[in-house]
Amino acid sequence: MSKKPDLVPVETKPHYWLYKQGVEVWNRRAREAFFDKDGNDDGRIDKLIEEAKQRLEEVKKNKTADYIIDQIKRRVEILEEFKACEVLSDKEWSELTDKIRNGTGDKSTELPKVNEPIDFSNTIWQGNANFSGYIFPSSADFILANFLGNAYFGSAILINAKFSSAIFSGNAYFSSAILINANFNSANFKSSADFRSANFKSFADFRSANFKSFAHFRSANFSCDADFSSTNFKSADFNSTNFKSAGFNSTLFSVYAYFNSACFQGNADFRSAIFSDNADFNSASFSEKADFSLARFSKSVDFYSANFSDRAYFNSATFYLLLLNKTKFEGDCSFEGATFKKVPKVSGASILGVFNFYDVIWSKIEDSKEPKQDALSYSQLKRLMSDSHLHDWEMFFFRKELLCRAEVAKRKAKKPTEDNIRKIRKCLTAYKLLRSNKLTSWILKAKIFDSDWREAQFIKLYDEISECGDSIIKPFRKLLILYFTMAFLYPVISGKMSDGIFQGFYLSLRHTVLFLPSSKKKYDAIMCSLFPGYDTGEVNIQYLSYVLLSGFQAVLSLGLLFLVGLAIRNHFRIK
Repeated sequence: MSKKPDLVPVETKPHYWLYKQGVEVWNRRAREAFFDKDGNDDGRIDKLIEEAKQRLEEVKKNKTADYIIDQIKRRVEILEEFKACEVLSDKEWSELTDKIRNGTGDKSTELPKVNEPIDFSNTIWQGNANFSGYIFPSSADFILANFLGNAYFGSAILINAKFSSAIFSGNAYFSSAILINANFNSANFKSSADFRSANFKSFADFRSANFKSFAHFRSANFSCDADFSSTNFKSADFNSTNFKSAGFNSTLFSVYAYFNSACFQGNADFRSAIFSDNADFNSASFSEKADFSLARFSKSVDFYSANFSDRAYFNSATFYLLLLNKTKFEGDCSFEGATFKKVPKVSGASILGVFNFYDVIWSKIEDSKEPKQDALSYSQLKRLMSDSHLHDWEMFFFRKELLCRAEVAKRKAKKPTEDNIRKIRKCLTAYKLLRSNKLTSWILKAKIFDSDWREAQFIKLYDEISECGDSIIKPFRKLLILYFTMAFLYPVISGKMSDGIFQGFYLSLRHTVLFLPSSKKKYDAIMCSLFPGYDTGEVNIQYLSYVLLSGFQAVLSLGLLFLVGLAIRNHFRIK
């Protein structure tokens, strides 16, 4: 592993002495770099002024906070002042050189040329570094610099701003600065970092940077790719920030993460990002692909009124509480393999594409603290799927809603009061059904006389038989079991099991599908062969058993056939 170079006092750097002369002298010297070889203005400053004015109109239109507007106004003023300032004459430059030589006591000191790279790498700054309003005419190198005090770069213009592995022990102020090819890779911000209203151009690299306090990027403008991969944020404010494309892959947000009204014009990559606290994307807009796959949200994440114009991926993400109220999805949205610890809220949401909830892990209904609220949330999901004509998912959430309602009813169910128990005991005694206290104990435990209990049991039975009208296979399988059971049972009760099996299949089919055409002559012949005396009207225990069982089979089969038909209708949406 290579050893980092030792830090040197910043006073050993030639540009430091020019910096110490103040912003006016620095900028007059820097103005020379913005002329072409013929001595004409190269137009770069005019372009920056125009961009700043456009940005000012945007923030005014969006009713941004006054201090943001003031910061951008200040940027315009500095740029206009810089354009109007005069270049240092040769005489002034000579006098400045002498002044600096006298200050340093070194008569051989030569000040750097205007286009020479500005080198402050590997330096240590004992006090505050104040570059507010400074215009850097060439590459600015602060690699491995250590700022022990505050660092002020507000409204500065930095070309090829290199701050990789720099340490900011005090507050770092870059508000309203223009940073071209900014590199903050592995930079360490130990105190507050202020990039509000900053304008990033060409590229912005914050990979593996460490923000140990507040990171303010409110109303910043990234007209370039921004890479925050593997960055650690304590608290991050990206409200009203504009991104061309943004990479937050494997980024950690330890406290809050605000992206309210943020605008992602290109791809937004939040894969494997970790949000340890609340995350807000209220009114954020995603113009291209938004990828939150494998992201982990330990608390709530709110996309209220957010707009996804393209595909949105939340595959294998983990959500504590996902809020999608009034969120608009214009493309497909996938939650495949995601985990929801609470039911998502989707009131007023809309989707024009397709939702994917395959292999999602949902919270257990029986463990829910608010099953009534969960039932409402599943109802909203069902309605969203219905409006989007995604009928399979509509049925899936309908089942979830019913099971939540069953859980609500189960918890509401009350045990019979002592007065009700006495009435039940008296009623059962009158009908000679009470033989011991065991029946009374069963009634007390089962809560069979409570309407909420009965509702819960009915829904559970409905789910067990047909998954609340969603399954074709389950009721059909039970219908087949019933058919074969009765086909063998009829010959058994008639006492002619050995030679009546085929007659049993016929009778079972006749009572399973009541609407099938059947010959009465054939039916009478089979009944006579199984139950002697049928033709004479004789009634015995075998025949009576057959009548009861066949009636039971007919009713049960009719119900199962109805559930099969209901599931087919639900799957294929037959109106």
